[in-house]
Amino acid sequence: MISTDSSWLSIQATSKRSPSSPGWVSFTSATVGQFSVGGDRAGLLKFMPYFFQAMPDAKFRVHDVIATEGRVVTRWTVTGTVTGQGGFLGVEPKGQKLEFDGIDIWTVRNGRLYEHWDQFDWPRALIQLGVKSLPSPFYGVASQPYSR
Repeated sequence: MISTDSSWLSIQATSKRSPSSPGWVSFTSATVGQFSVGGDRAGLLKFMPYFFQAMPDAKFRVHDVIATEGRVVTRWTVTGTVTGQGGFLGVEPKGQKLEFDGIDIWTVRNGRLYEHWDQFDWPRALIQLGVKSLPSPFYGVASQPYSR
């Protein structure tokens, strides 16, 4: 299990030595706060500071890394407290404790991350943020602990 703090992730996302290619493209499409996530590397570089501003104590725990010559897949959990100005996912910060999972898939070209897809457990995150307008089946599932 690898624990990664936000400072390391921010450096990796914004560094000229970043593993992401300048031609990096994401097939994730979402608007998070004031940022449109997806598209190109510039979108990633805008989103990462937003994420860590919302949850300054964010910690990522990587459960699995599966790699082939042309693809890398990670399965991870992020935990943190929403305290940053502007909140998270459009929800004001009230000290909400978040813990949700994600899966990232990257295409690798010439040793750099090039294409990206991801999936997040957004229903669990939204419920932990205090959102009350989700369909009722999400609340039962999201309130159950599960083995990672």
